[in-house]
Amino acid sequence: MTGSDWNIMLRARHPTSDLSDLGDVIGVAPGGGYRAGDPRSSPSGRKLDGVYKESFWQGLEVHGLGSAFTSAVASFVDAVEAHVDLVKLRYGGDLRREIYGQHFAYRNHGGTLPAALLARMGALSIDLDLEVFPNVQK
Repeated sequence: MTGSDWNIMLRARHPTSDLSDLGDVIGVAPGGGYRAGDPRSSPSGRKLDGVYKESFWQGLEVHGLGSAFTSAVASFVDAVEAHVDLVKLRYGGDLRREIYGQHFAYRNHGGTLPAALLARMGALSIDLDLEVFPNVQK
């Protein structure tokens, strides 16, 4: 546990394209990923059966407290929005994007994603995926 209320990261998936350079394309530091067809492995590196069915890229995690969540989401949307034409040219229309957030519920707090920000996410086809971890001890 990092002592933060939440972690957030930008993620992308594509059925065939290698996404290892996506961070360079959009200006977001990479945090990991894999390519379609590569042998599967656990997070610890242990080999698993089969191969990955799609390519996956994840940006470096951003950690924060309380309402800073909204500005972190906005910064990822800004990065995608600024390079949307280049991303479409490079990866085509099959690139799926999501902002993945983890919320640690050791206290009561919240925030608002304004409608304008949600509309920008919708226009860019960015999904929002939230995972809540209840009763986490700080």
